[in-house]
Amino acid sequence: MKKMSAIVLFFCFNALLIFFEVHKQGQYLKISYEIQKLQTKICSITKEQNDLIYSLHTLQQPDNIQTIAQEKLAMKPIELKKVTLLPSGDIQTIQDTQEIKPEL
Repeated sequence: MKKMSAIVLFFCFNALLIFFEVHKQGQYLKISYEIQKLQTKICSITKEQNDLIYSLHTLQQPDNIQTIAQEKLAMKPIELKKVTLLPSGDIQTIQDTQEIKPEL
């Protein structure tokens, strides 16, 4: 009788170990899939970041800034004869000198 209960106990223990091994493999596959998804997401975000950096550097070029200012913002190049130097005196002197008037 003792021998029979030992064999049953041995088989139950082995079945339990097999269950845990299958469970461990399932968890491993699930985590591996999640890692793969996150790595794909990192790659796409890195590519998007590089594209945005390229766009930023392109837009920071002086020629592009001038084109955008003239076409989209309707700005005009300033003529040097319209530039007036303000005295470096007090505020009252600066307020008295109202020679610069915006052109609409």
